[in-house]
Amino acid sequence: MKKIFACICAVAALAACQKNQIISSAGGPAIGFENASVDKATKSVDPSTTTETINEFAVWGYMDSRDGVVFENELVSKNGSEWTYTNTQYWMAGHTYYFAAVSPVADENVTVKPATTGGNYGLGTIEFTNADGATDLIYASAKVEAATGANLSAMPKVGLSFSHLLSKVKFTFTNGFVNENNTLVITGLTMTAPKAGTIDLNVENWWDGDDWVLGSENTTLAFGAVNGGNKLAAGAVADCADERLTIPAGKTQEYTVKFHVALYNGEVLAAEKDLEVVVSGAAFEMGKAYNLTAEINAENMELTPIEFEVAEVKKWDEAGNVVAGQNVETAEELVAAVAKGGKVVLNADVALSEILVMDKDVELDGNGKTLTSTAGRAINVEGEVAVSIKNLNIVAKGERAINVINSEGTEVTVADVTATASNYVFNIATSASNVTAVINNCKFTGLNTVNIAGANANVTINNTDLTCDDQTTVENYAAIAFYNTAIDSKATMNGGTVTVNGDSCAAVEGAKGSKVTFNGTTGNLVVENHPYTIIYPNGYAYSFSTPPDIIAVSVSLIFLYISSASEFPL
Repeated sequence: MKKIFACICAVAALAACQKNQIISSAGGPAIGFENASVDKATKSVDPSTTTETINEFAVWGYMDSRDGVVFENELVSKNGSEWTYTNTQYWMAGHTYYFAAVSPVADENVTVKPATTGGNYGLGTIEFTNADGATDLIYASAKVEAATGANLSAMPKVGLSFSHLLSKVKFTFTNGFVNENNTLVITGLTMTAPKAGTIDLNVENWWDGDDWVLGSENTTLAFGAVNGGNKLAAGAVADCADERLTIPAGKTQEYTVKFHVALYNGEVLAAEKDLEVVVSGAAFEMGKAYNLTAEINAENMELTPIEFEVAEVKKWDEAGNVVAGQNVETAEELVAAVAKGGKVVLNADVALSEILVMDKDVELDGNGKTLTSTAGRAINVEGEVAVSIKNLNIVAKGERAINVINSEGTEVTVADVTATASNYVFNIATSASNVTAVINNCKFTGLNTVNIAGANANVTINNTDLTCDDQTTVENYAAIAFYNTAIDSKATMNGGTVTVNGDSCAAVEGAKGSKVTFNGTTGNLVVENHPYTIIYPNGYAYSFSTPPDIIAVSVSLIFLYISSASEFPL
Protein backbone atom coordinates (compact mmCIF):
# COMPACT_ATOMS: atom_id res chain seq x y z
CA MET A 1 0.00 0.00 0.00
CA LYS A 2 1.10 3.58 -0.53
CA LYS A 3 1.97 5.83 2.39
CA ILE A 4 -1.27 7.45 3.39
CA PHE A 5 -0.35 10.04 6.01
CA ALA A 6 1.83 12.51 4.06
CA CYS A 7 4.78 13.24 6.39
CA ILE A 8 6.78 16.25 5.16
CA CYS A 9 10.21 16.93 6.65
CA ALA A 10 11.38 20.53 7.00
CA VAL A 11 14.77 19.69 5.46
CA ALA A 12 13.84 17.44 2.53
CA ALA A 13 10.64 15.81 1.31
CA LEU A 14 10.51 12.01 1.35
CA ALA A 15 10.78 10.31 -2.02
CA ALA A 16 7.74 8.28 -3.04
CA CYS A 17 7.53 4.93 -1.22
CA GLN A 18 10.80 5.59 0.67
CA LYS A 19 10.86 5.46 4.48
CA ASN A 20 14.57 6.09 5.17
CA GLN A 21 15.70 9.68 4.60
CA ILE A 22 19.26 9.82 3.17
CA ILE A 23 21.44 12.88 3.81
CA SER A 24 25.01 13.24 2.54
CA SER A 25 26.91 16.40 3.57
CA ALA A 26 29.93 17.82 5.41
CA GLY A 27 29.19 19.11 8.93
CA GLY A 28 29.87 19.46 12.66
CA PRO A 29 30.95 16.65 14.95
CA ALA A 30 27.88 16.47 17.29
CA ILE A 31 24.78 14.63 16.13
CA GLY A 32 21.63 16.77 16.48
CA PHE A 33 17.95 16.30 15.65
CA GLU A 34 15.75 18.70 13.72
CA ASN A 35 12.06 19.47 14.34
CA ALA A 36 10.11 16.22 14.04
CA SER A 37 7.29 16.32 11.48
CA VAL A 38 3.94 14.50 11.47
CA ASP A 39 0.70 15.26 9.65
CA LYS A 40 -1.75 17.80 11.09
CA ALA A 41 -4.78 16.75 13.16
CA THR A 42 -8.35 17.36 12.03
CA LYS A 43 -10.51 20.04 13.69
CA SER A 44 -12.48 17.52 15.79
CA VAL A 45 -11.24 16.00 19.07
CA ASP A 46 -8.48 13.91 17.56
CA PRO A 47 -6.01 11.79 19.60
CA SER A 48 -3.43 11.81 16.78
CA THR A 49 0.09 13.03 17.42
CA THR A 50 0.95 16.02 15.19
CA THR A 51 3.98 18.19 14.45
CA GLU A 52 2.60 20.73 16.93
CA THR A 53 1.89 18.24 19.76
CA ILE A 54 4.92 15.91 19.67
CA ASN A 55 7.24 16.72 22.60
CA GLU A 56 9.55 13.74 22.84
CA PHE A 57 10.58 10.51 21.18
CA ALA A 58 13.04 7.66 21.74
CA VAL A 59 15.81 7.12 19.20
CA TRP A 60 18.01 4.20 18.28
CA GLY A 61 21.07 4.66 16.08
CA TYR A 62 23.74 2.47 14.48
CA MET A 63 26.94 3.19 12.57
CA ASP A 64 27.49 0.95 9.53
CA SER A 65 25.81 -2.11 11.16
CA ARG A 66 23.86 -3.08 14.26
CA ASP A 67 27.15 -3.80 16.04
CA GLY A 68 28.06 -0.10 15.88
CA VAL A 69 25.59 1.13 18.52
CA VAL A 70 25.34 4.93 18.70
CA PHE A 71 21.97 5.44 20.42
CA GLU A 72 19.90 2.92 22.36
CA ASN A 73 16.49 4.13 23.51
CA GLU A 74 17.83 7.67 23.91
CA LEU A 75 15.21 10.21 25.00
CA VAL A 76 15.03 13.24 22.68
CA SER A 77 12.95 16.12 24.08
CA LYS A 78 11.66 19.39 22.70
CA ASN A 79 13.22 22.44 24.36
CA GLY A 80 11.70 25.55 22.86
CA SER A 81 12.46 25.28 19.15
CA GLU A 82 15.32 22.79 19.67
CA TRP A 83 15.47 19.04 20.19
CA THR A 84 17.98 17.92 22.85
CA TYR A 85 19.27 14.70 24.37
CA THR A 86 21.66 13.80 27.22
CA ASN A 87 24.35 11.40 25.91
CA THR A 88 25.92 13.43 23.12
CA GLN A 89 27.25 11.41 20.17
CA TYR A 90 29.47 12.57 17.28
CA TRP A 91 29.72 12.09 13.52
CA MET A 92 32.57 9.93 12.24
CA ALA A 93 33.80 10.78 8.77
CA GLY A 94 32.93 8.40 5.94
CA HIS A 95 30.51 6.19 7.92
CA THR A 96 26.83 5.37 7.30
CA TYR A 97 24.35 5.99 10.11
CA TYR A 98 20.93 4.40 10.57
CA PHE A 99 18.39 6.06 12.87
CA ALA A 100 14.94 4.92 14.05
CA ALA A 101 12.57 6.76 16.38
CA VAL A 102 9.34 5.87 18.23
CA SER A 103 6.75 7.90 20.10
CA PRO A 104 5.26 7.67 22.72
CA VAL A 105 8.15 7.18 25.16
CA ALA A 106 8.07 5.15 28.40
CA ASP A 107 4.51 4.01 27.79
CA GLU A 108 3.51 0.73 29.44
CA ASN A 109 1.48 -0.16 26.36
CA VAL A 110 4.45 0.13 23.96
CA THR A 111 7.29 -2.41 23.97
CA VAL A 112 10.17 -1.94 21.50
CA LYS A 113 12.40 -4.92 20.73
CA PRO A 114 15.32 -3.82 18.50
CA ALA A 115 16.46 -6.37 15.96
CA THR A 116 19.87 -7.95 16.50
CA THR A 117 20.17 -9.60 13.10
CA GLY A 118 18.93 -9.02 9.56
CA GLY A 119 19.22 -6.05 7.24
CA ASN A 120 19.15 -2.40 8.20
CA TYR A 121 15.53 -1.94 7.11
CA GLY A 122 14.17 -0.69 10.40
CA LEU A 123 14.20 -0.78 14.16
CA GLY A 124 12.78 -4.23 14.96
CA THR A 125 9.41 -5.20 16.44
CA ILE A 126 6.92 -3.11 18.39
CA GLU A 127 4.32 -4.70 20.66
CA PHE A 128 1.36 -2.37 21.23
CA THR A 129 -1.67 -2.60 23.53
CA ASN A 130 -4.57 -0.34 22.57
CA ALA A 131 -5.95 0.57 25.99
CA ASP A 132 -8.56 3.15 25.00
CA GLY A 133 -7.86 4.30 21.43
CA ALA A 134 -6.42 7.61 22.67
CA THR A 135 -2.71 6.85 22.20
CA ASP A 136 -1.12 7.36 18.79
CA LEU A 137 1.87 5.23 17.75
CA ILE A 138 4.27 6.87 15.28
CA TYR A 139 7.58 5.77 13.79
CA ALA A 140 10.37 7.37 11.75
CA SER A 141 13.68 6.23 10.27
CA ALA A 142 16.52 7.93 8.45
CA LYS A 143 19.76 6.92 6.77
CA VAL A 144 22.62 9.49 6.86
CA GLU A 145 25.92 9.35 4.98
CA ALA A 146 28.58 11.22 7.00
CA ALA A 147 31.02 13.37 5.04
CA THR A 148 34.57 12.25 4.31
CA GLY A 149 37.54 14.37 5.26
CA ALA A 150 38.30 16.35 8.36
CA ASN A 151 35.69 19.10 8.10
CA LEU A 152 32.47 17.83 9.70
CA SER A 153 31.36 21.17 11.14
CA ALA A 154 28.52 21.63 8.62
CA MET A 155 26.73 18.28 9.11
CA PRO A 156 22.98 19.05 9.22
CA LYS A 157 20.70 17.85 11.97
CA VAL A 158 18.92 14.54 11.44
CA GLY A 159 15.46 15.23 10.06
CA LEU A 160 12.79 12.72 11.11
CA SER A 161 9.45 12.35 9.36
CA PHE A 162 7.07 10.20 11.42
CA SER A 163 4.52 7.75 10.03
CA HIS A 164 1.28 6.69 11.76
CA LEU A 165 1.28 2.94 12.45
CA LEU A 166 -2.42 2.83 13.44
CA SER A 167 -5.80 3.49 11.78
CA LYS A 168 -8.15 6.31 12.82
CA VAL A 169 -11.95 5.98 13.12
CA LYS A 170 -14.75 8.51 13.55
CA PHE A 171 -18.55 8.33 13.32
CA THR A 172 -20.97 10.71 11.60
CA PHE A 173 -24.75 10.46 12.05
CA THR A 174 -27.67 11.94 10.09
CA ASN A 175 -31.15 12.49 11.50
CA GLY A 176 -33.18 10.87 8.72
CA PHE A 177 -36.58 11.93 10.00
CA VAL A 178 -38.40 14.37 7.68
CA ASN A 179 -40.68 15.88 10.33
CA GLU A 180 -38.96 18.93 11.78
CA ASN A 181 -40.44 18.10 15.19
CA ASN A 182 -38.46 14.82 15.37
CA THR A 183 -35.09 15.31 17.05
CA LEU A 184 -32.55 12.70 18.15
CA VAL A 185 -30.11 12.40 21.05
CA ILE A 186 -27.43 9.77 20.36
CA THR A 187 -25.12 8.81 23.23
CA GLY A 188 -22.77 6.14 24.55
CA LEU A 189 -21.28 5.06 21.21
CA THR A 190 -18.67 2.30 21.53
CA MET A 191 -16.89 -0.02 19.10
CA THR A 192 -14.92 -3.21 19.72
CA ALA A 193 -11.44 -3.39 18.18
CA PRO A 194 -8.26 -5.51 18.44
CA LYS A 195 -6.69 -5.06 21.89
CA ALA A 196 -3.05 -5.87 21.06
CA GLY A 197 -0.76 -6.48 18.11
CA THR A 198 2.85 -6.74 16.97
CA ILE A 199 4.51 -5.17 13.91
CA ASP A 200 7.95 -6.04 12.51
CA LEU A 201 9.68 -2.95 11.11
CA ASN A 202 12.93 -4.71 10.22
CA VAL A 203 11.72 -6.12 6.91
CA GLU A 204 12.10 -4.63 3.48
CA ASN A 205 9.14 -2.44 2.49
CA TRP A 206 7.44 -3.17 5.82
CA TRP A 207 4.74 -0.62 5.04
CA ASP A 208 3.69 -2.37 1.83
CA GLY A 209 1.56 -5.20 3.21
CA ASP A 210 -0.55 -6.59 6.04
CA ASP A 211 2.08 -6.15 8.73
CA TRP A 212 0.25 -6.28 12.04
CA VAL A 213 -0.10 -9.63 13.84
CA LEU A 214 -3.13 -9.36 16.13
CA GLY A 215 -3.80 -10.89 19.51
CA SER A 216 -6.96 -12.87 20.22
CA GLU A 217 -8.69 -10.34 22.52
CA ASN A 218 -10.74 -7.23 21.73
CA THR A 219 -10.96 -3.94 23.57
CA THR A 220 -13.84 -1.43 23.63
CA LEU A 221 -13.27 2.08 22.30
CA ALA A 222 -15.56 4.89 23.54
CA PHE A 223 -16.54 7.65 21.08
CA GLY A 224 -18.89 9.59 23.35
CA ALA A 225 -22.06 11.34 22.28
CA VAL A 226 -23.12 12.73 18.90
CA ASN A 227 -23.45 16.51 18.63
CA GLY A 228 -22.12 16.90 22.16
CA GLY A 229 -25.14 15.01 23.54
CA ASN A 230 -27.46 17.76 22.30
CA LYS A 231 -30.57 17.22 20.17
CA LEU A 232 -29.89 16.60 16.49
CA ALA A 233 -32.47 18.34 14.29
CA ALA A 234 -34.31 16.58 11.44
CA GLY A 235 -32.02 16.37 8.40
CA ALA A 236 -28.98 17.53 10.40
CA VAL A 237 -25.55 15.83 10.36
CA ALA A 238 -23.13 15.66 13.30
CA ASP A 239 -20.04 13.76 14.48
CA CYS A 240 -19.35 11.82 17.65
CA ALA A 241 -17.42 13.76 20.29
CA ASP A 242 -14.20 11.75 19.94
CA GLU A 243 -12.16 10.03 17.28
CA ARG A 244 -10.30 6.88 18.20
CA LEU A 245 -7.25 4.97 17.01
CA THR A 246 -7.29 1.25 16.30
CA ILE A 247 -4.72 -1.39 15.37
CA PRO A 248 -4.96 -2.08 11.61
CA ALA A 249 -6.75 -5.33 10.70
CA GLY A 250 -7.86 -7.22 7.59
CA LYS A 251 -11.34 -7.95 6.23
CA THR A 252 -11.94 -10.90 8.57
CA GLN A 253 -12.02 -8.65 11.64
CA GLU A 254 -15.51 -7.79 12.91
CA TYR A 255 -16.35 -4.62 14.82
CA THR A 256 -19.40 -4.42 17.11
CA VAL A 257 -20.85 -0.90 17.36
CA LYS A 258 -23.32 -0.01 20.15
CA PHE A 259 -25.14 3.24 20.94
CA HIS A 260 -28.30 4.61 22.52
CA VAL A 261 -30.91 6.61 20.56
CA ALA A 262 -33.61 8.79 22.10
CA LEU A 263 -36.33 10.13 19.76
CA TYR A 264 -38.17 13.31 20.75
CA ASN A 265 -41.42 14.71 19.39
CA GLY A 266 -40.97 18.35 20.23
CA GLU A 267 -39.90 18.33 23.88
CA VAL A 268 -41.49 14.97 24.71
CA LEU A 269 -39.44 11.75 24.73
CA ALA A 270 -41.20 9.46 22.23
CA ALA A 271 -38.99 6.35 22.02
CA GLU A 272 -35.63 4.98 23.13
CA LYS A 273 -33.57 2.12 21.73
CA ASP A 274 -30.19 0.53 22.38
CA LEU A 275 -28.86 -0.44 18.96
CA GLU A 276 -26.09 -2.87 18.09
CA VAL A 277 -24.54 -3.25 14.63
CA VAL A 278 -21.78 -5.61 13.45
CA VAL A 279 -19.49 -4.10 10.81
CA SER A 280 -17.68 -6.78 8.80
CA GLY A 281 -15.82 -7.17 5.51
CA ALA A 282 -13.79 -3.94 5.91
CA ALA A 283 -10.00 -3.70 6.10
CA PHE A 284 -8.61 -0.91 8.32
CA GLU A 285 -5.10 -0.03 7.12
CA MET A 286 -2.14 1.87 8.58
CA GLY A 287 -2.34 5.64 8.27
CA LYS A 288 -5.89 5.65 6.96
CA ALA A 289 -8.78 7.58 8.52
CA TYR A 290 -12.22 6.02 8.31
CA ASN A 291 -15.53 7.83 8.75
CA LEU A 292 -18.39 5.42 9.49
CA THR A 293 -21.63 7.17 8.56
CA ALA A 294 -25.16 6.17 9.53
CA GLU A 295 -28.68 7.53 9.12
CA ILE A 296 -31.18 7.08 11.93
CA ASN A 297 -34.75 7.03 10.60
CA ALA A 298 -38.19 5.56 11.27
CA GLU A 299 -37.25 2.14 9.92
CA ASN A 300 -34.19 1.48 12.03
CA MET A 301 -35.86 2.88 15.12
CA GLU A 302 -38.08 -0.18 14.58
CA LEU A 303 -34.89 -2.26 14.75
CA THR A 304 -34.40 -2.47 11.00
CA PRO A 305 -30.67 -3.04 10.29
CA ILE A 306 -28.61 0.15 10.17
CA GLU A 307 -26.29 0.51 7.19
CA PHE A 308 -22.88 2.11 7.61
CA GLU A 309 -20.56 3.20 4.86
CA VAL A 310 -17.02 4.56 4.94
CA ALA A 311 -16.66 8.08 3.53
CA GLU A 312 -13.63 10.13 2.54
CA VAL A 313 -11.82 12.14 5.22
CA LYS A 314 -9.53 14.99 4.17
CA LYS A 315 -5.78 14.58 4.87
CA TRP A 316 -6.15 10.78 4.74
CA ASP A 317 -6.54 8.47 1.75
CA GLU A 318 -9.99 7.49 0.61
CA ALA A 319 -11.29 4.30 2.20
CA GLY A 320 -13.80 1.82 0.75
CA ASN A 321 -17.47 1.39 1.66
CA VAL A 322 -18.55 -0.65 4.65
CA VAL A 323 -22.17 -1.87 4.82
CA ALA A 324 -23.63 -3.17 8.06
CA GLY A 325 -24.19 -6.91 7.82
CA GLN A 326 -22.20 -9.75 6.33
CA ASN A 327 -20.33 -8.68 3.19
CA VAL A 328 -19.41 -11.70 1.03
CA GLU A 329 -17.51 -12.20 -2.23
CA THR A 330 -17.13 -15.98 -2.65
CA ALA A 331 -19.42 -19.01 -2.75
CA GLU A 332 -17.97 -20.26 0.54
CA GLU A 333 -18.55 -16.91 2.25
CA LEU A 334 -22.13 -16.78 0.89
CA VAL A 335 -23.03 -20.27 2.18
CA ALA A 336 -21.56 -19.51 5.62
CA ALA A 337 -23.27 -16.12 5.91
CA VAL A 338 -26.70 -17.46 4.88
CA ALA A 339 -26.31 -20.33 7.38
CA LYS A 340 -25.72 -17.72 10.12
CA GLY A 341 -28.80 -15.70 9.14
CA GLY A 342 -29.39 -11.93 9.16
CA LYS A 343 -28.48 -9.48 6.41
CA VAL A 344 -26.09 -10.70 3.70
CA VAL A 345 -24.66 -8.45 0.96
CA LEU A 346 -23.19 -10.10 -2.15
CA ASN A 347 -20.28 -8.06 -3.55
CA ALA A 348 -19.21 -10.34 -6.43
CA ASP A 349 -20.65 -12.90 -8.87
CA VAL A 350 -20.60 -16.45 -7.43
CA ALA A 351 -21.09 -19.99 -8.77
CA LEU A 352 -22.58 -22.79 -6.65
CA SER A 353 -22.62 -26.53 -7.25
CA GLU A 354 -24.70 -27.34 -4.17
CA ILE A 355 -28.07 -26.06 -2.96
CA LEU A 356 -27.97 -22.77 -1.05
CA VAL A 357 -30.13 -23.57 2.02
CA MET A 358 -31.98 -20.75 3.80
CA ASP A 359 -33.31 -22.21 7.07
CA LYS A 360 -33.01 -19.03 9.16
CA ASP A 361 -34.40 -15.52 8.77
CA VAL A 362 -32.26 -14.10 5.94
CA GLU A 363 -32.17 -10.87 3.94
CA LEU A 364 -30.02 -11.53 0.85
CA ASP A 365 -29.12 -8.37 -1.07
CA GLY A 366 -27.60 -9.47 -4.36
CA ASN A 367 -26.27 -5.96 -5.01
CA GLY A 368 -26.85 -6.49 -8.76
CA LYS A 369 -24.55 -9.53 -8.85
CA THR A 370 -25.20 -12.97 -10.42
CA LEU A 371 -25.64 -16.34 -8.68
CA THR A 372 -25.08 -19.26 -11.08
CA SER A 373 -26.08 -22.72 -9.82
CA THR A 374 -25.64 -26.19 -11.30
CA ALA A 375 -27.51 -27.86 -8.42
CA GLY A 376 -30.99 -29.30 -8.91
CA ARG A 377 -32.32 -26.39 -6.89
CA ALA A 378 -30.41 -23.14 -6.70
CA ILE A 379 -32.01 -21.96 -3.42
CA ASN A 380 -34.04 -23.99 -0.90
CA VAL A 381 -36.12 -22.06 1.66
CA GLU A 382 -36.84 -24.41 4.55
CA GLY A 383 -38.74 -24.13 7.86
CA GLU A 384 -40.90 -21.46 9.45
CA VAL A 385 -38.68 -18.53 8.44
CA ALA A 386 -38.90 -15.09 6.87
CA VAL A 387 -36.68 -14.75 3.79
CA SER A 388 -36.03 -11.76 1.53
CA ILE A 389 -34.13 -12.05 -1.78
CA LYS A 390 -33.55 -8.86 -3.76
CA ASN A 391 -31.35 -7.24 -6.41
CA LEU A 392 -30.06 -10.59 -7.66
CA ASN A 393 -29.63 -12.38 -10.99
CA ILE A 394 -30.18 -16.16 -10.70
CA VAL A 395 -29.08 -18.55 -13.45
CA ALA A 396 -30.39 -21.97 -12.38
CA LYS A 397 -28.91 -24.60 -14.69
CA GLY A 398 -30.72 -27.25 -12.65
CA GLU A 399 -34.51 -27.65 -12.49
CA ARG A 400 -35.52 -24.89 -10.05
CA ALA A 401 -34.32 -21.44 -9.00
CA ILE A 402 -36.16 -20.70 -5.70
CA ASN A 403 -37.74 -23.69 -3.97
CA VAL A 404 -39.85 -23.52 -0.75
CA ILE A 405 -40.02 -26.90 1.03
CA ASN A 406 -40.60 -28.58 4.42
CA SER A 407 -42.23 -25.57 5.98
CA GLU A 408 -45.34 -24.17 7.64
CA GLY A 409 -46.17 -20.46 7.52
CA THR A 410 -43.03 -19.43 5.66
CA GLU A 411 -42.82 -15.82 4.43
CA VAL A 412 -40.85 -15.16 1.22
CA THR A 413 -40.27 -11.80 -0.48
CA VAL A 414 -38.56 -11.67 -3.88
CA ALA A 415 -37.85 -8.23 -5.36
CA ASP A 416 -35.92 -6.97 -8.38
CA VAL A 417 -34.74 -10.48 -9.25
CA THR A 418 -34.10 -11.80 -12.75
CA ALA A 419 -34.16 -15.62 -12.76
CA THR A 420 -34.09 -18.45 -15.30
CA ALA A 421 -34.52 -22.18 -14.75
CA SER A 422 -34.97 -25.29 -16.86
CA ASN A 423 -38.20 -26.08 -15.02
CA TYR A 424 -39.78 -24.10 -12.15
CA VAL A 425 -38.45 -20.63 -11.40
CA PHE A 426 -40.38 -20.13 -8.13
CA ASN A 427 -41.83 -23.28 -6.56
CA ILE A 428 -43.86 -23.98 -3.41
CA ALA A 429 -43.50 -27.74 -2.84
CA THR A 430 -46.18 -30.07 -1.50
CA SER A 431 -44.30 -30.19 1.84
CA ALA A 432 -44.81 -26.42 2.32
CA SER A 433 -48.20 -25.19 3.51
CA ASN A 434 -49.64 -21.78 4.43
CA VAL A 435 -46.81 -20.03 2.59
CA THR A 436 -47.08 -16.28 1.99
CA ALA A 437 -45.03 -15.07 -0.98
CA VAL A 438 -44.68 -11.60 -2.52
CA ILE A 439 -42.91 -11.19 -5.88
CA ASN A 440 -42.15 -7.59 -6.92
CA ASN A 441 -40.58 -6.18 -10.11
CA CYS A 442 -39.06 -9.48 -11.25
CA LYS A 443 -38.40 -11.24 -14.56
CA PHE A 444 -38.88 -15.04 -14.51
CA THR A 445 -38.26 -17.38 -17.46
CA GLY A 446 -38.87 -21.14 -17.25
CA LEU A 447 -41.59 -23.75 -17.73
CA ASN A 448 -43.97 -23.21 -14.82
CA THR A 449 -42.48 -19.86 -13.85
CA VAL A 450 -44.54 -19.82 -10.64
CA ASN A 451 -45.49 -23.36 -9.54
CA ILE A 452 -47.68 -23.93 -6.48
CA ALA A 453 -48.02 -27.44 -5.02
CA GLY A 454 -48.48 -26.60 -1.32
CA ALA A 455 -51.90 -26.10 0.26
CA ASN A 456 -53.28 -22.74 1.45
CA ALA A 457 -50.55 -20.72 -0.24
CA ASN A 458 -51.10 -17.00 -0.86
CA VAL A 459 -48.92 -15.60 -3.66
CA THR A 460 -48.98 -11.94 -4.77
CA ILE A 461 -47.13 -10.98 -7.97
CA ASN A 462 -46.63 -7.27 -8.68
CA ASN A 463 -45.26 -5.64 -11.88
CA THR A 464 -43.47 -8.81 -12.90
CA ASP A 465 -42.80 -10.35 -16.33
CA LEU A 466 -43.45 -14.12 -16.54
CA THR A 467 -42.24 -16.04 -19.61
CA CYS A 468 -43.36 -19.68 -19.92
CA ASP A 469 -40.81 -21.07 -22.36
CA ASP A 470 -42.49 -24.43 -23.09
CA GLN A 471 -40.72 -26.24 -25.91
CA THR A 472 -42.44 -29.62 -25.28
CA THR A 473 -45.83 -31.09 -26.14
CA VAL A 474 -46.80 -31.84 -22.51
CA GLU A 475 -49.92 -29.90 -21.67
CA ASN A 476 -49.48 -28.90 -17.99
CA TYR A 477 -47.00 -26.02 -18.23
CA ALA A 478 -48.12 -22.46 -17.51
CA ALA A 479 -46.86 -19.12 -16.28
CA ILE A 480 -48.72 -19.81 -13.02
CA ALA A 481 -49.59 -23.43 -12.24
CA PHE A 482 -51.44 -25.07 -9.33
CA TYR A 483 -50.49 -28.70 -8.71
CA ASN A 484 -53.31 -31.03 -7.64
CA THR A 485 -52.16 -30.80 -3.97
CA ALA A 486 -52.39 -26.97 -3.90
CA ILE A 487 -55.79 -27.07 -2.22
CA ASP A 488 -57.28 -23.62 -1.47
CA SER A 489 -54.14 -21.85 -2.72
CA LYS A 490 -54.46 -18.43 -4.34
CA ALA A 491 -52.36 -16.31 -6.69
CA THR A 492 -52.99 -12.66 -7.59
CA MET A 493 -51.03 -10.93 -10.34
CA ASN A 494 -51.13 -7.13 -10.49
CA GLY A 495 -49.71 -5.52 -13.63
CA GLY A 496 -46.79 -7.07 -15.44
CA THR A 497 -46.87 -9.29 -18.53
CA VAL A 498 -47.41 -12.97 -19.29
CA THR A 499 -45.71 -14.54 -22.31
CA VAL A 500 -46.32 -18.19 -23.27
CA ASN A 501 -45.41 -20.33 -26.25
CA GLY A 502 -46.12 -23.85 -27.44
CA ASP A 503 -49.30 -25.32 -25.98
CA SER A 504 -48.98 -23.59 -22.61
CA CYS A 505 -51.29 -21.03 -21.05
CA ALA A 506 -51.21 -18.18 -18.56
CA ALA A 507 -52.46 -20.26 -15.64
CA VAL A 508 -53.55 -23.80 -14.73
CA GLU A 509 -55.96 -24.39 -11.84
CA GLY A 510 -55.54 -28.06 -10.94
CA ALA A 511 -56.63 -28.33 -7.31
CA LYS A 512 -59.75 -27.85 -5.25
CA GLY A 513 -60.18 -24.23 -4.28
CA SER A 514 -57.18 -23.04 -6.28
CA LYS A 515 -57.69 -19.66 -7.93
CA VAL A 516 -55.63 -17.19 -9.98
CA THR A 517 -56.64 -13.54 -10.51
CA PHE A 518 -55.15 -11.08 -13.04
CA ASN A 519 -55.44 -7.31 -12.46
CA GLY A 520 -54.14 -5.06 -15.21
CA THR A 521 -51.83 -7.78 -16.56
CA THR A 522 -51.13 -7.94 -20.32
CA GLY A 523 -50.42 -10.94 -22.57
CA ASN A 524 -52.09 -14.27 -23.21
CA LEU A 525 -54.24 -14.62 -20.10
CA VAL A 526 -55.95 -17.94 -20.86
CA VAL A 527 -56.72 -19.85 -17.63
CA GLU A 528 -57.36 -23.61 -17.88
CA ASN A 529 -58.75 -26.06 -15.35
CA HIS A 530 -56.80 -29.35 -15.26
CA PRO A 531 -58.53 -31.73 -12.83
CA TYR A 532 -56.77 -34.86 -14.19
CA THR A 533 -53.21 -35.70 -13.19
CA ILE A 534 -51.11 -38.66 -14.35
CA ILE A 535 -48.22 -39.67 -12.08
CA TYR A 536 -45.55 -41.74 -13.86
CA PRO A 537 -43.10 -44.26 -12.29
CA ASN A 538 -40.28 -41.68 -12.56
CA GLY A 539 -42.19 -39.37 -10.22
CA TYR A 540 -43.19 -36.80 -12.86
CA ALA A 541 -46.81 -35.68 -12.92
CA TYR A 542 -48.74 -34.15 -15.82
CA SER A 543 -52.21 -32.60 -15.71
CA PHE A 544 -54.96 -32.51 -18.35
CA SER A 545 -58.20 -30.63 -18.85
CA THR A 546 -59.94 -33.78 -20.20
CA PRO A 547 -59.49 -37.46 -19.25
CA PRO A 548 -56.40 -38.90 -20.99
CA ASP A 549 -56.54 -41.97 -23.19
CA ILE A 550 -55.93 -44.78 -20.67
CA ILE A 551 -55.05 -47.31 -23.38
CA ALA A 552 -52.50 -45.02 -25.01
CA VAL A 553 -50.64 -44.39 -21.77
CA SER A 554 -51.17 -47.76 -20.05
CA VAL A 555 -47.51 -48.82 -20.44
CA SER A 556 -46.19 -46.05 -18.19
CA LEU A 557 -49.30 -45.06 -16.21
CA ILE A 558 -49.32 -46.06 -12.53
CA PHE A 559 -51.93 -43.66 -11.14
CA LEU A 560 -54.64 -41.39 -12.51
CA TYR A 561 -55.60 -38.71 -9.98
CA ILE A 562 -58.79 -36.64 -10.29
CA SER A 563 -58.19 -33.56 -8.18
CA SER A 564 -61.52 -31.78 -8.47
CA ALA A 565 -64.11 -34.25 -9.85
CA SER A 566 -66.39 -36.16 -7.49
CA GLU A 567 -66.15 -39.42 -9.45
CA PHE A 568 -64.16 -41.04 -12.23
CA PRO A 569 -65.87 -39.67 -15.39
CA LEU A 570 -65.04 -42.40 -17.93
